[in-house]
Amino acid sequence: MDIPSDMTLYYSRTYYAFEEDPVSAERFHSLFRKTITFLERSRNAFLLTGRGVMGRALSMVKPHSPTFVLSLLRKTRLQPDSNILDVGCGNGRLLHHMKSLGCGNLTGVDPFLPRDIRFQDGFVLLSQSVGDLPNDPPFDLIMFNHSFEHVSDPHASMKAAARLLADEGVVFIRTPTVDSYAWRHYGVDWVQLDAPRHSFIHSRRSLEYLAEAAGLELYDVIYDSTEFQFWGSEQYRRDIALNAENSYAVNPSRSIFTKDDIRSFRRRALELNRTNDGDQAAFYLRKKR
Repeated sequence: MDIPSDMTLYYSRTYYAFEEDPVSAERFHSLFRKTITFLERSRNAFLLTGRGVMGRALSMVKPHSPTFVLSLLRKTRLQPDSNILDVGCGNGRLLHHMKSLGCGNLTGVDPFLPRDIRFQDGFVLLSQSVGDLPNDPPFDLIMFNHSFEHVSDPHASMKAAARLLADEGVVFIRTPTVDSYAWRHYGVDWVQLDAPRHSFIHSRRSLEYLAEAAGLELYDVIYDSTEFQFWGSEQYRRDIALNAENSYAVNPSRSIFTKDDIRSFRRRALELNRTNDGDQAAFYLRKKR
């Protein structure tokens, strides 16, 4: 595949990572939103720490909310003073959530941002690539939350992450993977191919290779695929776009799927995750011991 010379054409303001942020700093201080914000914080605090009865209950209402990634970050053992970098941060939605939970030192980078953005929350989003950042201070956590598949040079990005990582830090890569039933079954109709935005989709072995070449090691993997791999791919097989009027993403009641279909897809996704065959996973890397 030839990567387009101008990728900005494929990251418009309507692309999900750049949509108007529903969790902006202003929202956190709105009287009208206080209750919703309190509930969201309770849920997100449980996802990140595993503590809180109310948060646990709320997390079950919508188990794959946009902040589900916080539960995958739990094993990185973040501290309030941890230095955190979000690569491919988009509008900074995840960092806003993390800031509201007490995470202190936050930085986002995304080359498709139109400009640098400094928030009253006390963190910054930089319109640049991870390779442009200076070495000091090092980061305790470097996140590629569904962004590593977008980079045009994964080897250079992995080396940059290794250079910026603190000695006991973690590189967290959450990404689609070709080590999956969905890729084998759907092939070119697999919804997570998403060309040309996805430049490379990795296997566990290819990520291990990149990590080893950069002086890192893969020490854990958690598969977290969802029903999206099924309904999205089945739509593509029928030439139904994700933004079509009868897409499940746009109008579930007009889609080709019943509620039973979606429940079946969800159960199947859980089964695939248990057997390490889901179509996306979280990979945890550290400096070689």
